[in-house]
Amino acid sequence: MRFILWLALAGAVLFGGYWAGAAYLAGQQAQALIDRNVAISGQPGAGRGFPRQFQTIISAPAWQDPAAGRGWRAEAITLQAESLRPMRLAAQLSPVQALTLDEAEHALDTHEMVVTGRIAPDLTLAETTLEMQAATLTPPLGLAATGPVAARLTQTDGATYALRVDGAALTLGPGLRALLDPGAVRAGSLDALEIRADLTFEAPLDPRRTAPRLTDIALDAAQADWDGLEVALSGEVTRDDQGLLDGRLRLELSDWQALPRALVDAGMLEGDTATMAAMLLASQAAPDSQAVALDLRLTGSAVALGPFTLARLPPF
Repeated sequence: MRFILWLALAGAVLFGGYWAGAAYLAGQQAQALIDRNVAISGQPGAGRGFPRQFQTIISAPAWQDPAAGRGWRAEAITLQAESLRPMRLAAQLSPVQALTLDEAEHALDTHEMVVTGRIAPDLTLAETTLEMQAATLTPPLGLAATGPVAARLTQTDGATYALRVDGAALTLGPGLRALLDPGAVRAGSLDALEIRADLTFEAPLDPRRTAPRLTDIALDAAQADWDGLEVALSGEVTRDDQGLLDGRLRLELSDWQALPRALVDAGMLEGDTATMAAMLLASQAAPDSQAVALDLRLTGSAVALGPFTLARLPPF
């Protein structure tokens, strides 16, 4: 009996020492990451959560890239990991955040936004997920989520990562809606969105360093249900140093008439050209159906269908 008590006491002492040492090192690593990266700022707090987990709060976290006019800041991030699985991290972000894009600041309001991550033995990113119930930007930009959104990035081979995104009830921002539906023919939100793609970077993602450049996108499927219109996009594209895209895409629509109508409303097609485009699309439709599959070409981020330029995507 005495031996068992001594064994339990020794185990408790060893575990306590492990927890205290690991908590100290985690705090030191967090501070070192902030100190050596001029784009990151924040104040890590003391470790807590013994014995079940490691937990710390980083106050006023921020990231800035002045050259690109981008940035992000929040009130706080709560980082935690289970004591027995310290390489699996979870971050609870404060609901009020600020996002800077092209030197314009947007208020980001989220609901239950949690980011989790798994670090590989070489300290590169093996997997990360983001889950939230809703998110909106003020002023609006791109998509606003009034329903749940989940995104996962998983390392599959070296610098290649599988991206999976699922969302519901996504409101189109003014700029995006003007691009996709300039005549406001359809509702201003997507009923559902699903993305499956493989992203290749110049190097594996490393939380300790600046993100490497994205070079290739293999889009297995991007599917959306939009006010009765089913849209699917797939293909492969490359990205150059300026953020411009080149490659080929396949666009599938459940109703081909939606495309020429949008192009006419946007002023991209008119007169005889609009009539010719409509005839071309009608000829591509499946027999006894409005569904159509179109092969698009991307050159310098300009999207073209045969001789018709449909849109010019901004660099990213």
